[in-house]
Amino acid sequence: MFIYLFFPTFFPQEGSGITKIPEGLKDLTPSETEKRNLLIERFRETLDLWGYREVSTPTIEFETSLSKGIGTEMTNSMFKLQDVDGEVIALRAEMTAPVARMTSTRLGEWHKPIRIFYIGPVFKRTRRSWDDSRETLQGGLELIGAETPYGEVEVLTLLKDLLRRLKVPEATIDVGHSALLKELAELFPERTRRELMNQIRLRDKNRLTKLLEEMEKPEEKDRVKVLIDLLETTSIGEAASITSNIKELKQYSSELEEIADWLKELGVADGIGFDITLIRNLEYYTGLIFEVITPSIGVPIGGGGRYDNLMEKFGAPATKAIGFALDMDKVSRATGLTPPKKVRALIFGDPRIAYRIGRELRGKGIPAAVNWGQDGENLLGFAETWGYTHIVKAESVEEASILKLGKDGWTKLSVREIPDEISQATGDS
Repeated sequence: MFIYLFFPTFFPQEGSGITKIPEGLKDLTPSETEKRNLLIERFRETLDLWGYREVSTPTIEFETSLSKGIGTEMTNSMFKLQDVDGEVIALRAEMTAPVARMTSTRLGEWHKPIRIFYIGPVFKRTRRSWDDSRETLQGGLELIGAETPYGEVEVLTLLKDLLRRLKVPEATIDVGHSALLKELAELFPERTRRELMNQIRLRDKNRLTKLLEEMEKPEEKDRVKVLIDLLETTSIGEAASITSNIKELKQYSSELEEIADWLKELGVADGIGFDITLIRNLEYYTGLIFEVITPSIGVPIGGGGRYDNLMEKFGAPATKAIGFALDMDKVSRATGLTPPKKVRALIFGDPRIAYRIGRELRGKGIPAAVNWGQDGENLLGFAETWGYTHIVKAESVEEASILKLGKDGWTKLSVREIPDEISQATGDS
């Protein structure tokens, strides 16, 4: 039996048949792929510098495993199908749950803290907006076995360093506490609690005020009033003062104050703000949560938080953990990183000589291709389109001419001088 996947309706796309792809997916051109690969390389280099090791998990797993702790909203967004043996399997919609599963089963005996990172595609059914992607490249890390505040301080400091190295402009990190909001809303009926969380996510003060007016119990009124007041503060001290009358919240505000003090003492507090009403749509969070914002992108480009109960869901002992993930496609749109222009040679003329020159160039690590049937403006246009920096004309066994794109005129050289001439250009670049 095969389960047909439900695909939400999107705006029609130009083209038909094999000329189009499903909405929410995209191809990458050579230049876009090079930019993404540069980000991946810089991402890996940074995490390695911080002592993290890379892991990889399957793209498809059992739906019951992928859905542990992530909540109804994320579970409903997964692409699911039935395997030949009747098991329901799914494409991963996020990476923390599968990494937690792998850590519980494969790394359980490793000394802690465990510092690991990953980079790979995740998939979500989505109909929210034209810009939402069904397939996203996600890069993130997990720090497993780290107590508060050490885990939070390391991860936030590392994230700041990573954003700097990825050249994400004006990036800021908004920090909140998942348990604080859950505790505030705990006494409300489930329907009211969902409504409160939804309006906080929308930052709709008017609707919250209306809900306040509808409350009858004094304790419920007090808590909604606290939520409204918290919407307008980014100061930890002010937030602690606002929540001081609710004793259950003191622990959480104290945690945030301690982390803020650490960040200030380490000199990394700049660019990290506190939003006590921050909400993330994954249920496994148990403590500090955060999101990454940059003005050039209208939505968060990443986020994370502490999840101290997730390992237990995979049969492992309770283990404190914290991590984050970045949407690398959104980072690619925001970054100031550009791949360096690479020296490449396009060779034409006598094919026998051209292939020999190409072989020698590649032996020196210089990309080289032989072209035929084109010359003049056609050849120049081809070279510019495909990013070649030099054109070589193989004229005879002894002689060749070389043109550096962007420069006037050809230079005649002996064939044996061509590799050294272009190698020198590699050093100059």
